[in-house]
Amino acid sequence: MNSVEVEAVSKRFDGFVAVNGLSFSVRRGSIFGLLGPNGAGKTTTIRMIVGIFGPDSGEIKVLGEPVTPELQQRIGYMPEERGLYKKMKVGEQLLFFAQLKGVQSSEANRRIDQWLARMELSDWKQKKSSELSKGMQQKVQFIATVLHEPELLILDEPFSGLDARLRDDVRGATFSRLKQEEAAVLMVTHDPDEAMRVGDQIAVMGEGRILQTGTPTEIYLTPRDPQAAALFGGANVFHARVLNGSAYSPFGQSKAVSLAEGSWAEILYRPTSIRVAGHGIPAKVLAVRPYAGQLEVEAALESLSLPEGVEVPTFVRAAAPMEAAIVPGAEVRLFARPEDAFVFPCRDKVCRS
Repeated sequence: MNSVEVEAVSKRFDGFVAVNGLSFSVRRGSIFGLLGPNGAGKTTTIRMIVGIFGPDSGEIKVLGEPVTPELQQRIGYMPEERGLYKKMKVGEQLLFFAQLKGVQSSEANRRIDQWLARMELSDWKQKKSSELSKGMQQKVQFIATVLHEPELLILDEPFSGLDARLRDDVRGATFSRLKQEEAAVLMVTHDPDEAMRVGDQIAVMGEGRILQTGTPTEIYLTPRDPQAAALFGGANVFHARVLNGSAYSPFGQSKAVSLAEGSWAEILYRPTSIRVAGHGIPAKVLAVRPYAGQLEVEAALESLSLPEGVEVPTFVRAAAPMEAAIVPGAEVRLFARPEDAFVFPCRDKVCRS
């Protein structure tokens, strides 16, 4: 059974198309990540799902039904704009929110004590919200969202502003429990790492549309759109015309499946796919920084080593071992395997010139 079904939904505001023909579904007991940059239409989508406003066209069903005030009692919604009553004590506030969702006082207090213990907040039950740190307030907001044991939990940027340890704490304390209860979770985020860590399924959004839906592994290994390919650490983008079914970059020829002969192609390499090596394309190092357990190296490719007709970026980002002795100004060589490139029809202005 699907907990959410969105079918061909569109929404406009004063002529601006915020959501355009959106379709996806969220399975019961699963965690679904809605991933995309600011302005992609993610928040508009979930506001339609929870019934804040309706779509201009298309259909939305939640827990098998159109959204009604009665159905909203079975949903937990944590918006991006947080809100706690600063002068109320934590326990009083959580009891108030639970009762709004129809939970009896005795049961609500039992759940409150359980969740406060799970979130390591028991000692703060009698404190006012204004006395809590931002991270603690966010934990309290999360507890308020799940106290009535919703069948569907909708979270809009739930971990923004939390440090890495707090994010891990909240995820560990909540998501496994929710999956055991077969509650569905729809999580909106602009953070690819967040979506990859927790999502069973991910939908990548851009400009109000779904660009790709799949498992984290599918989206990482077989992106169907340049934006999806660039989500994970960015991308080095080269442009070239398709010749004999391939597109050429400084690192060799990559297959250009389904692209017309002579058309412009974008050849994308993730920074982790380009390595500082003992052989390859000569380049001059512009900057070096630690990143994700290795060095990220920005380097300019030597123009004399580039294939004719290939448009290259001002610099490329590559990876090197953390212990490598690389400094700005150093001469290095960069290597990448052509089969690690992603090739798409070109959408850049260079392709229209």
